Order: sequence, then structure tokens, then C-alpha cells
Amino acid sequence: MGMARNVRKCVGYGTAYAAVYSLVAFAVAASAAPSPLGEAGASGIPQLILAYFAGGIAAGLLIGLLLPLGRTRVGAAAIGFVAAVPVFWALAMTEATSRSMWQVLLQDAIPLGGIMGPAAGLIVRSAFGRSADGGRSSLN
Repeated sequence: MGMARNVRKCVGYGTAYAAVYSLVAFAVAASAAPSPLGEAGASGIPQLILAYFAGGIAAGLLIGLLLPLGRTRVGAAAIGFVAAVPVFWALAMTEATSRSMWQVLLQDAIPLGGIMGPAAGLIVRSAFGRSADGGRSSLN
């Protein structure tokens, strides 16, 4: 499959995930339950939704571009790491903090991407079928 198709499809998945997570955030904010957003409460919802979409679209773009590397387990784990970093970076930037965006990248996004990304990459790899050449280079 073509790279453009992979990018479109993966960005679509990232956008869909962002939309679902945004709906959950709205539901939590609208409920009477204490907000997991802490003191920011409902006022943090716009930032959180922006982070969901920024992270989801960035991860989808990176996955779509790097998808041919997912033929191997090592490649899929690497893609998972690379895709997880912008998601965690965007989410960590919503936190009320005085740290610079580079500190957030180095202290939060890269470590969390390293912990969770490779496993996610391997799980996603196992969920997609094989391409015509027997590898897992494209989405079905």
C-alpha cells in the first residue's frame, strides 16, 4: 500500500481516538464526580482536548510514515516509541507547570514513551493483517 494511504488512515485513527477521549473528558467534566483533572476542572477541558488532537494527529502521522518499519517486532516497538512521545508531550504540556517544553519532553514524554510505546507498537502490530508481501507494512 502507498505511504499516502497509510498516513491518511493513521491520522484518521489518531483523530478518532482523540475524539473518543474528548467525549470521555466532556462526560467526566459534566458528571457530579470529582474531576480527575484536579483543580483545573472543566476549565482545563479545552487544553486537554487540544492535547488529545495534537498528540493523536502527530502520532498518526508518524505511524503512517514509519509503518513499513513495522514488519519486524523491533520496528513495531520503535514505531510505538516514536508515536508515543508526541502524545505524552502534548498531554504533559497541559499540566500547570513552570517547566519548559524541553524539560517536559526530556523528563516526561521520552521516559513515558519508552515505557509504554514499544508495548503499544507490538500490540498494534499484532492487530493488523499481513501485507501482500507477507510483512506487516500496511494497514488492511
